[in-house]
Parts: sequence; C-alpha cells; structure tokens
Amino acid sequence: METAPSRFRSVRLTTRYWLSKIVMSCIVRAYVRVRLDGRERLPGGPAIYCFNHMSWTDPFLLMATLPMRPRLSFFGPKEEDMSAGGRNRLMTWTGTAIPYKPAKTDLRDATRRVERVLATGGVVARGGAASGCVGGVRGGGGAGECGCPEVSGSECGLAGL
Repeated sequence: METAPSRFRSVRLTTRYWLSKIVMSCIVRAYVRVRLDGRERLPGGPAIYCFNHMSWTDPFLLMATLPMRPRLSFFGPKEEDMSAGGRNRLMTWTGTAIPYKPAKTDLRDATRRVERVLATGGVVARGGAASGCVGGVRGGGGAGECGCPEVSGSECGLAGL
C-alpha cells in the first residue's frame, strides 16, 4: 500500500513530467522542425529505445518528439553532484533520469531502477546506439534480460546543434 508522502511524490513527478513534455515540445518545435517517421512501429508498452547520442539536445528532442505514453526515462551516467548544472537539475526535477555513477560502482542499483520503469510500462532511452547499445544496454539493463522490445533509432541533421 502506498503511503501519503510517496503518493504525493508520485503525483508531483507525474505532473512535472507532463509539464516538461508539453513545454519541451513547444520550445523544440518553435526552434526546429521535427518529425517522427515510423511512429506506428513504436511499441505501446515497455521498451528500450537506443539512439545515437550526437548532441546534448538529444534528450530534449526525444521528449518533444516521442508520444506522451508510455512514460519516457533516460538511462545514462550522472555527475557526482546531480544538483550542479542546469541540465542535471532539470533531469532530476522532471524525474526522467535513471542515472548511474561514472565509475559504474552502482550498476546493480541502476539496473533495478531500469527494471522498475519497465515493470510499470515505461520506456527507457539510452544514448549511444552507434557504440554498442543495441543488443543490451552496456553495463546492464538490456532488453534481452527483461524480454521487452529494443528499438534503435537515429536523429538526422542535428550534428550542428
């Protein structure tokens, strides 16, 4: 049974997630023209999305472009201090980050967080498809381990951002 504080935190993070998706969509679409080809081929439930991480804007573009459901989370290395820097604070505030330490000393905990997201029907996005993501998220949490689909994709024309 969920306690009142955890229920409040869940509602707060869900509200922040939806608000950030809507705001990000408006900002991104005002700046660049984005299009998602093959939307009908995206799984409607848990999956791991692997993308070639070409720029710091990639997570924002994915948030703006991918469907509102299922909920999107990002798996990737965190800074030692996630309160440092605007992007880190934004990822923490929206609740979309599934971070692991750069030294990879907490991969079991990170893998459990990935499994929780997938178990609730969410999607995990992982940058680095060109460098070994497809076939399993490097360092744990691969699609083959959880039985969910893995979707590989790329952004075109974003190298200059």
